[in-house]
Amino acid sequence: MAAQQGAYGPPLLLAMFVIVPPESYYEILEVIQSCGVSPSPWLDNFYMKYVTASSNWCDSDGYLSTPTHNHMWFVAFLIIYLIALVPLLPLLRRAPKALSVLIKGPGLFLTPWFFLFITRVTLFPVFGENHDFRDDGDLHTLYFGTFLFGFAIAKHRPFFDACVRWRWVALGAMFVAWGALMTYYTAWSDGGTPPESMRNTFRGVRELQAWTAIVALIGFAHRNLRLSDGPVRRVLTEASFPVYLIHQTIIVVAAHYLGQAGLPVALEATLLIAITVSGCWLFYDIGRRIPFLRIWIGLPSRSKVPARPTDPSPRSHQPEASL
Repeated sequence: MAAQQGAYGPPLLLAMFVIVPPESYYEILEVIQSCGVSPSPWLDNFYMKYVTASSNWCDSDGYLSTPTHNHMWFVAFLIIYLIALVPLLPLLRRAPKALSVLIKGPGLFLTPWFFLFITRVTLFPVFGENHDFRDDGDLHTLYFGTFLFGFAIAKHRPFFDACVRWRWVALGAMFVAWGALMTYYTAWSDGGTPPESMRNTFRGVRELQAWTAIVALIGFAHRNLRLSDGPVRRVLTEASFPVYLIHQTIIVVAAHYLGQAGLPVALEATLLIAITVSGCWLFYDIGRRIPFLRIWIGLPSRSKVPARPTDPSPRSHQPEASL
């Protein structure tokens, strides 16, 4: 567990002091430009002001506190959850047996959905979402709860078998919920305020869409990809965290300059996607080849070639136990 915590520490530091500063710079610059104000002295000696929190900057959302983790809030939360997980390990090792009752049959949909729904209805209106680990009561309840659930069922085979069995139902429910949400958003797109009862109903629909999408994705992946491996999948799996680490900064910087070029929207979007994909790949490809840099982009210090997954049973793709 300590090793997992340590694995996330260097990328978080790299993000806060190297990757995120350009995002903050261009956010502030665009606010300054929109107000017709000179960048000086606000952006003079920017990095020193950033790391020492010695400037009273504001972006489009208000006061900007630095140094900040921006999109890496997820990693900051995860480090906290890993620490909190240690005393809960004995309980979580016994959790699959209890969870198998709660997520039996339709409970696969209803139990997780009910938790998501209640959290959204009761805590979100109070706390909102600010991604600040110090006082984000809604997201801590939501994410820590789902984190514990995921840890408890990670090796619980009946759960994955149930996702395989219900994958088409989950996929259909996801599209129905998505359609209902789009209808709701369209109906209130003029800026009006829907009745609170309707808002709460569609908060439930929103969480239903989220959970059924997760069940469908797990079901199809477990059915079709679990025993499939190869160099492409291994590289994409390894690249996922480094890409997450760098993607937002590339988007922010590229979008700033592309937006000033006055290009047609289709061309601008195409260039932005191409720059983002190539930049993310370059960041990952360089980082993985330099041993010292690997831990800073979230990779093991030494490259490992995973063994090909084996099927413990020739009928493992079929459910063995009912939930």
